[in-house]
This record gives sequence, structure tokens and C-alpha cells, in this order.
Amino acid sequence: MLRAQKLGVLVPLVYDADVVSGVAVMEAVAGPRLRDLLAAAVAGSESGSASRPEPEQVQEQQQVVEPSAAAADAAASAAGTTASKPLPPELDRTATLLGRTLAKLHDGGQVHNNLSGATVVLRENDGAVVLTGFSRSFNTIVALDKAQDLAALETALLEEAAAAQQPQRAVIFATQVVSGAICGH
Repeated sequence: MLRAQKLGVLVPLVYDADVVSGVAVMEAVAGPRLRDLLAAAVAGSESGSASRPEPEQVQEQQQVVEPSAAAADAAASAAGTTASKPLPPELDRTATLLGRTLAKLHDGGQVHNNLSGATVVLRENDGAVVLTGFSRSFNTIVALDKAQDLAALETALLEEAAAAQQPQRAVIFATQVVSGAICGH
């Protein structure tokens, strides 16, 4: 996390770390997680209006996301959809910010290796993207490692959207994030 912070990526502050017990005391970032924002956008598209989810105190979690058939089904059904609505402005802005954040991280030689809708938080006071869950991160110069990081985020978003039976917006969002991370803008 320190390296990510030095690269200009927003991360929770670490207040204390005990090397012996492996416990760290970290800042609780107030704001919604990306998965909650996507769920609210899907719910808003079904009801006709998108609403921002209630902010929560986000605590660090350890999650392992494994690719599944649900992600493949979500991508297949979304690929068959020819007409889809554009993203709400807040999701569009979030996709751009997350793409830029991941570009900074990857350009600096770091891979998050645990990206999902649960590890991306939008800070409550200014909407900035804060990355959490760096327990599996590592440094690398290998482009394939960085591509796998983006693919894991895409898979996680598709799995979360498949659970909500609305993969179209997640596909659009994930595409914007990945293209922003590759292009760096």
C-alpha cells in the first residue's frame, strides 16, 4: 500500500502495524463500494431513476474471487444485446477515475491482484476512488501481470452483475475501466 500511495493512488491510511501478530490498524474510508454503486444503478435502471447507495464505513476485507461460469454467462448474454443504455454520469465518471487510478498503479510497476467491486471505494466527501485490499499485491514489470489484474476486475464485476441479472451495465463499465487503464486517461 505504501508504494501505491507513493504513486499517487489513494489508499486507506495505516495507523499502526504489528509485525508479530500481523494486525494493521487502518483508516475506515467513508463512502459506497463500487459494487453498491453498480447495484444502485441497476436498480435505478429498472425503476427509472438511479440513486446513490447509502454511505458506509468501509472496513478492509480479504476476498478471493474465482472466475466462474456466471461471469461467462453474463458476458455472453451482454454480447448478444445490441442496444444498451449509456452509463449514468456518476458511473461514467467513476469508470474514468478508476481507469486512471489503475493506470498510475500499473505504470508504477504494482499489481493489486485482488480487484473487485468490494475493494474499490468512492470516498464520501469528494467521490475520489480509494483502493483497498492490497494483501495480495506485488511489484512487477511484466505486462501480462497487469493485464491479468484488469481481467480479474472485469470478471469480478461480471460475476456481481450476473448475480443481479443485469450484466449489460457492468460490461460497459468494465470496458471503460480497462480502456482507461490501458490508455492512462
